Amino acid sequence: MDPSTIAAKQCLETSDNLTTRIAIHSYSTNPQSWFSWLSERLTMEGHVFEALEIGSAEVRQCDAAQLPFLDHHFDMVIANSMLYHVDDLHAVLAEFARVLRRGGKLIVSLSGRDANPELSALSINVGRPALALKQARIFAENAGDLLGRYFVDVKSERFPGDVSVPTAEPVLAYLNSMDTEEMSAKQTSIARGFIEGVIGATGNFKNGKHTVLFTATGKRQS
Repeated sequence: MDPSTIAAKQCLETSDNLTTRIAIHSYSTNPQSWFSWLSERLTMEGHVFEALEIGSAEVRQCDAAQLPFLDHHFDMVIANSMLYHVDDLHAVLAEFARVLRRGGKLIVSLSGRDANPELSALSINVGRPALALKQARIFAENAGDLLGRYFVDVKSERFPGDVSVPTAEPVLAYLNSMDTEEMSAKQTSIARGFIEGVIGATGNFKNGKHTVLFTATGKRQS
């Protein structure tokens, strides 16, 4: 199944799965949220950002591999945890490079192959493989080389913090979000027993995170 098909099945009909996956990060051991941490890094040399009243904004839904914008149109392009879901990764990166102005900034966030190790292991043990990551073609580990084909000055920074959840329900909800069908009663029972056993022994269900922010610069054309 293609990455885009998986994403559509999991997230387009309802936003519940996406909301559930975001919610578990509220149990982060880092007191600073991902978006707060990210916003501190959305700066560009030579630019002064001022707080302005914005009357309206234009939002377009489009194919990332065929963006309806002119060449060198944007000062910044942001791909926040979305490159896993594209079918033709190189076409998308080429489009990002095309619409980014010379010297503009690309912002990409990605997980590592070892992201969510405890959640992924538990999911597999109850027959719930993480479909999106199985089909993904880009991770934190190979992103530097891939981005370097289209951009220059590629840098990375890892977001600090893991997840520590005190009750079973958020973990069970996350497991349910990792496939297109809900867990069976048997799967839920097995998962709950394991999670509650860990919480009883250690106080929390802990899960490692591996989220990396990549920045790169648009190539200057001669």
